[in-house]
Formats: sequence, C-alpha cells, structure tokens
Amino acid sequence: MDRPVIIFQKRSEPSVGEALLLNSSGILPFLITHLRNKKFDSIIFSKNTVRLKLKNKIVFDKTFVHIKSIDYDSIKESLKINADGKISQLSLKAFRITYDEAKRLKGEIDNFNRSLR
Repeated sequence: MDRPVIIFQKRSEPSVGEALLLNSSGILPFLITHLRNKKFDSIIFSKNTVRLKLKNKIVFDKTFVHIKSIDYDSIKESLKINADGKISQLSLKAFRITYDEAKRLKGEIDNFNRSLR
C-alpha cells in the first residue's frame, strides 16, 4: 500500500449483547466498558488501494491500477470509485455514518481526490 491515508475512523457501535449489558446496573457495565478491546471502523485509501475495516476486521481490500476519483453518496450511503475505466460502488451502511460524519467524510474525500491529480 502506497502511503495509506485514514479518511474516516470512529469507534465501533456495541453489539446487541453489549448494549443490553451496558444498559443494566451494577459492576458488569463498568468492567465491559473499561476492559473490552477498543474496536474501530475505518476507511483507508492510498494512491491505488481501498480498504474498509469494521470492528478492526478488514471487510474490503482491493488494489486498483489507477484510481481517478472517489465520491461519497450520502443518500445511498455508498462510495463510488472511478478506477481502471470502471465505476465501482461500495455500500457503507454498516458504518452507520451520521450527518456530521458524512460532511467530514466528504471533505476528506475531496482532499484525497485533489492529491490524486
């Protein structure tokens, strides 16, 4: 990977079981929040690679010959990657991106696209 750039990173949402335990009272929620591994969701780009991580696990990793541009569609919650003469679309619904995070993500993608030129 050629100089990877973390475009987006946030702490992962807790699982259903963790959420139930965190909402209960007692010492157990305290222990869970302080002892569990920190899991992050990340979107990482480089000059010719796109990598998506959910809860510290790589869910998508693809190397392209040449990436022309990347765009984020906030309505469909997806990335559009214009590379190698094709347009690929990746769903980001699992990332649960909020409105403010989407604005920040679009800004970071614009900066990344400028660096490709």
